[in-house]
Amino acid sequence: LYLGLKGPLVGTDHKESVILKIANVNSLFIYDQIEDKNLSVWRSLKLESNGFTHQLTDMTLVDGRVYATTSCDGKKCGAVWRIGKEGAAEMLSFYQGIQPEGIAGDPKTATLMVTFDSKKKGAKYTRVSLKGVVD
Repeated sequence: LYLGLKGPLVGTDHKESVILKIANVNSLFIYDQIEDKNLSVWRSLKLESNGFTHQLTDMTLVDGRVYATTSCDGKKCGAVWRIGKEGAAEMLSFYQGIQPEGIAGDPKTATLMVTFDSKKKGAKYTRVSLKGVVD
């Protein structure tokens, strides 16, 4: 199980998002706790674009690859990222004036569904094609 933390941002400059890995998830449900040996930091990522620091909002796994949505820290913008096997993050799309809050993947169509929280205006969504995205 992987958990992306929206906050706090960490690192010496407080601009890194953290993704935790919980091994042996079954023991979490059996014993209602996580043993130290089963909890580790999987990635610590500095997600920045267009002059903004980003915070994780959601993650999904498609064909063994991790994709994430982020919102800009204190601003109304966000992005969709692919997190590489070595931990490097590649921005796939950027959104100004709206913040992505959810993501789901469809491996059959090589598409991500991205949802946005528009508060009282109602929810919005878009699709992001993974065709042409290279490892």
